[in-house]
Amino acid sequence: MLEQYLTLRDGKRIFMRYYNELPAAKTILFLHGGPGVHCEDFNCAAHYLSNSFNIVMFDQRGVLRSDRVEDHEPLNVQILVDDCEDIRKQLNIDKWILLGHSFGGFLALLYAWQYPSHIDKVIYENTSWYCIDSIKTIHKKTSAYLRTINEHRLADKIDSVISVCDDFETLIQLQYDTPEKFRQQVYYNKPLSEEIKKHWHLQNVTQQQWENGIIHNKRIVADKILYQDLQPLIKEVTCPSLLIRGEYDPCMSEEQQEYFVKNSPNGKLCIVADCGHTVHTDNVTEFCKIVKEFAD
Repeated sequence: MLEQYLTLRDGKRIFMRYYNELPAAKTILFLHGGPGVHCEDFNCAAHYLSNSFNIVMFDQRGVLRSDRVEDHEPLNVQILVDDCEDIRKQLNIDKWILLGHSFGGFLALLYAWQYPSHIDKVIYENTSWYCIDSIKTIHKKTSAYLRTINEHRLADKIDSVISVCDDFETLIQLQYDTPEKFRQQVYYNKPLSEEIKKHWHLQNVTQQQWENGIIHNKRIVADKILYQDLQPLIKEVTCPSLLIRGEYDPCMSEEQQEYFVKNSPNGKLCIVADCGHTVHTDNVTEFCKIVKEFAD
């Protein structure tokens, strides 16, 4: 395992962890979600998958351990996609497999569409290709949950907003305004196992670095591409594609799932029981098994 700072084309550095012990193996690029979370929760899965693949994982531009993006510096979704291509070139990888979790799947679809000659396969984990649909799906499930615990006033507020609002930034703020204890239930977040925790290396992260992700999130959420429905691009991505869904994931609507099943030229769906939004931590063993069988 190699940890390093990789300097991108404009001088910005990103924090990268690279498992590259298998010279003849395929390479998987992991794209974390958020926007603005980090790659660390994938490290346990990366550890296991590195027995069969080379793994590249990184904190996206401006996130956590990567260089902060200042107010005067550009940041949008297309820059994040182009960062992936920059990394591929610097690592001298001809083709790789993309694995995008949540918002990372949005990036993975754009990359696979724009750079098809450098894609072997693509894996989407509880992703979104139409962010307004996904955030409204989350709100609908939040409202339904709140009514089961007699929090009708908050449920009414959520229902009222989503019935008239298609502004992504407003809908995201509505989610942040919902108490964390309720969001944890809706996302079906399980306590992290000791196995997952021992592969996390966040002990030395500073408060300023944590704030980087907040800045990144606000800048990316303001990008109008998140208002677009990217689902039609699925028809144009012809490489083998896999959608991994947690049984209780609240993010992807049934409509997005069915669109993928019906329209991906070479697509496959796998639903993992008793998992929420983060299958790679909820059931890392099953997740790695599914990825290995598909990616080999």
